[in-house]
Amino acid sequence: MKQPLLPLALCLLLPACSVKEDRRPCPCLLSVITTEAFAPGSMEPEAGWRLTVTGYTEAGKIVEERFDAERVQDTLEYPVRKGSVLLSAHLVRGATRAVTGEEYRIPVGEQAEPFFASSETVDASGETVLCVLHPHKQYSNVYLYDRANRVNPFEGQEIHLTGTVCGLDLRTLTPVSGPFRCAGTPVETENGRGLCFRIPRQREDDLMLDFLDIPLGKLLFENGYDPSAEELPDFSVTIDSSLLTPGFQIASWEIITLDVII
Repeated sequence: MKQPLLPLALCLLLPACSVKEDRRPCPCLLSVITTEAFAPGSMEPEAGWRLTVTGYTEAGKIVEERFDAERVQDTLEYPVRKGSVLLSAHLVRGATRAVTGEEYRIPVGEQAEPFFASSETVDASGETVLCVLHPHKQYSNVYLYDRANRVNPFEGQEIHLTGTVCGLDLRTLTPVSGPFRCAGTPVETENGRGLCFRIPRQREDDLMLDFLDIPLGKLLFENGYDPSAEELPDFSVTIDSSLLTPGFQIASWEIITLDVII
């Protein structure tokens, strides 16, 4: 099995041990199972998904590798000093400029990317330890439909969504604060024509649609959005624009319906 250069160099620096010696200073062999790591991208295999695996100890980063689906091995093996290892992994379509250092940040004016990630602290205090990678969905597609006009939703207006979360901390999988603004992308589904907004994991209910100042974040949070959910669902929102007027405040659910899509 081909070994990465960094773990190999680390292995050479770690002391070798025999059966008779005190094995406490000996390295722990961390085995990372990747057989399910590309499963989230199976619906779009042609998209060129890329997996990044990063390991940290108290001393800092000890390994970082990137793989595509054809190059990755079922098991990655890293000799590490005994102790705790934070293992972070993220899966994204092709090369992305949104990942810098230990953060995923969305440029203002763009939607979130399809982004899957996991982070786990591994107890590497023994001789060997096993970790199975399961990157989870860190974004939601919000589909916005207009009940009043299915042929030309919202009379063809360009609708923007704004918020205060612009990405994700890859070590903790917590939202990163920053300006978020994007325009809806026209879509046509079995529910009709509408707009799609792809949003990152949220922290608060402050997402706003500039279409009559509709508080989309409040709608989501009041209808089951869980910012701590391991896997984020999609949502379908239907608005009857003919019943809305400037300055409208939500008072009932008669003109707005929301469905959760798992």
